[in-house]
Amino acid sequence: MMKKSMNFLFLVVALSLIGSLAQAQVVGTVEKIEGAPEVKRSGTSNWSSIKNADTVAIGDQLRTREGTKMAIRMSDDSMLTLAEKTVITIDDQTLKPSGQNTSIFSLLLGKVRAVVSDRYKEPGSRFEVRTPTAVAGVRGTEFIAEATADESQFFGLESETVVHLRAFGICERAKGCRG
Repeated sequence: MMKKSMNFLFLVVALSLIGSLAQAQVVGTVEKIEGAPEVKRSGTSNWSSIKNADTVAIGDQLRTREGTKMAIRMSDDSMLTLAEKTVITIDDQTLKPSGQNTSIFSLLLGKVRAVVSDRYKEPGSRFEVRTPTAVAGVRGTEFIAEATADESQFFGLESETVVHLRAFGICERAKGCRG
């Protein structure tokens, strides 16, 4: 009888550990909303409402509709502001004390303003916003990215924004770049 109790206890502990490992890595917090933004959590297929102080995690997809905006403070202290009619996915965020930080977002539709923290000035670090047609990489700056299914626009507001066109493998460097 004691052996069965121990096996059951071991199973309960193992399942709880697996459950906590399966939770997505939290990488930001909703700081401000206007309207009713939504989130599709990693591993789910349904959209649900998101509000101030809610967390966002790797794999989450965020959506704003007409008349809706949202600001997210990332754990690296960068700030993402989603304009109305925007869909973006948080693909990756890896922060290391030694530098070589990585943040990657997929802007599927709409417009996002990114105020990127100085962590990305470190050698080997990268902060990227990917659209269907281009990839913008920055280092500790501020920029706006806008995407439709067949066109991307990037506007460097400070410093330099590097844009790689996906279809052609071309790289353009400019303060305002049209991909």
